[in-house]
Amino acid sequence: MSGANLSTSTIDVGGAYRELRFRVQGLVTGLGPDEWSRVVPHCPEWTIRQTLAHLVGIVDDGINNNMVGVTTPPWTKVHVDKRADKMGPEILEEWATYAPFVEARATNEGMRLSQLLFDAVTHEHDLRFALTQPGARNSDAVAVGLGFLVSRFEAREGGSPIHIIVDGKPVGTAAVTADKPTLSTTAFDVIRSFGSRRTASQILSLDWSDDPSELLDRLVPFGLPLTPISE
Repeated sequence: MSGANLSTSTIDVGGAYRELRFRVQGLVTGLGPDEWSRVVPHCPEWTIRQTLAHLVGIVDDGINNNMVGVTTPPWTKVHVDKRADKMGPEILEEWATYAPFVEARATNEGMRLSQLLFDAVTHEHDLRFALTQPGARNSDAVAVGLGFLVSRFEAREGGSPIHIIVDGKPVGTAAVTADKPTLSTTAFDVIRSFGSRRTASQILSLDWSDDPSELLDRLVPFGLPLTPISE
């Protein structure tokens, strides 16, 4: 598609996840041992194999309703530790076994499972950067991830502290007004900026109507990296 689909109402969320899974599978299939062990710069404690183990661990936990501590480091560490003895192709096989159940649920529940897509698309692009294989920046998964972020911002007391315009179109339910900073950018850069993949200076260098510096702590829940990575 030429641009991200800003309306998530027509997107099959489960289908978007399945397409993402196939893309990632295509990226890593055929990697050699050294490549599976390559460190993912956006996830400095993980290799490509370990990042994939996390993606599989999420669907494993989703099926088994193991959501205690969801998104915390101890929770994600189990994903990696549980698959420490598995080779990359084995982890791919596990993903292919578990994922269809989650994809069917995502198709049924739609945007209620948008956080699953946000996390998965974040790691898709972490892997793409590590493998120098950029692409899929206007996928349905990116659009669903954008929808998750916007809905999370709008759920705050007082609503979203910023307005977002993607590819010239405002996103979210609130009308653009002059009382809040407005960010004009792409869906991909919104996800990378507010998914803890951009430094404060990188975020501030985007096209803002007003200085959003005081809002960054509210917008990025997991903290900002200190070292910039250019994609």
